[in-house]
Amino acid sequence: MVAMVVAYSLAEMAVVHPVAGSFGVYAETYLSRWAGFTVRVTYGLAQIIAIGAEVTAVAIYFGFCSRMCRRGHGCAGIAGIGDRECSSGG
Repeated sequence: MVAMVVAYSLAEMAVVHPVAGSFGVYAETYLSRWAGFTVRVTYGLAQIIAIGAEVTAVAIYFGFCSRMCRRGHGCAGIAGIGDRECSSGG
């Protein structure tokens, strides 16, 4: 129920203020400049953490892929393509 109220409120604000940077603009418009700044900084930090986690996951995945390729299985086996060839070949 709370999520619906928030979603409808955001939709109404998006109609009234169709600008980029929605959450920061809404906080600045309806609360204060400090609230807008805080929302923007928090969003930026969350993006930095999320992108760092994604890069780490890709690095782990690529490390696994390179070990499979060195064993002669090929990287196609990791995606589920050619699993029979990989399991019978080595």
